[in-house]
Amino acid sequence: MLKYRKRTDRIFVFTLDPILGADIRDRIAGDSRTDDCTVILPRDGQPPITDEDFKPLWEETTGGRLIILDVRRQTLPRVQQSYNRIMGYNRGDLNERVFTLVIGDGPTQLFAPGTTMEVCRGLLAKTRVDYGPAVFFFDPFIHYSHEEMVQWGLARRDVLPREIPRRLAGSFHEENADVEQVRRYFRASGVDAASRRSTLKRRQEKLLHLFEKRLRKAFGENAAELHDILSPKGLALKDETLRMIIYPLHFEDWVVELMTQARTK
Repeated sequence: MLKYRKRTDRIFVFTLDPILGADIRDRIAGDSRTDDCTVILPRDGQPPITDEDFKPLWEETTGGRLIILDVRRQTLPRVQQSYNRIMGYNRGDLNERVFTLVIGDGPTQLFAPGTTMEVCRGLLAKTRVDYGPAVFFFDPFIHYSHEEMVQWGLARRDVLPREIPRRLAGSFHEENADVEQVRRYFRASGVDAASRRSTLKRRQEKLLHLFEKRLRKAFGENAAELHDILSPKGLALKDETLRMIIYPLHFEDWVVELMTQARTK
């Protein structure tokens, strides 16, 4: 396998979702630890983004140090060819000079009564083999039940969700808050630079408490066993090495850590 030594502080983000793409880009841009990093998105993140827009970046990824992949089940079949090619180009340097980080959802039955996080084991194993990521970020704001997928037409190729999953919708003051508004709020978008850091910390704590509450509601007495999914190290299922963290908790910290590791090789 080829190795590419001329890598620079570029971060490639592959998603068909411009709202998620903007969230990733702005979080990295807003962190002083990644001031020297350049974030690259297909079509510069402007909608509509298609798999065709990924293709010019396939080989260009060999000049970057971090590749972020959106692996949600809704859009993965549409971008699988691109991801295969991207991994093919970078496999020789993976987890040395270049790292991957994935953001995704989970099985539709994840929050069904009686279900445990063990239902994610197969997904984690396949994701680890396919993309070799350092960590799997589970994004609650793109995890929809089968009924929601059908009702909101999310099975259509050209539809991306704007609605918040129903299990989260009651958590916000605004009755009609959508995914974009929630993402902007929790990354403190629009807050002046002088107070952004303190505002971001406050809102991150609020988000952490929200997720703690939702875990208790979904998993009851077993929620305590899932505490690591809220921590920087992530949740490890038995016999599975790929860990899960809830996005966007600790996301910027992981980006900084992986970029630091890639620079040392």
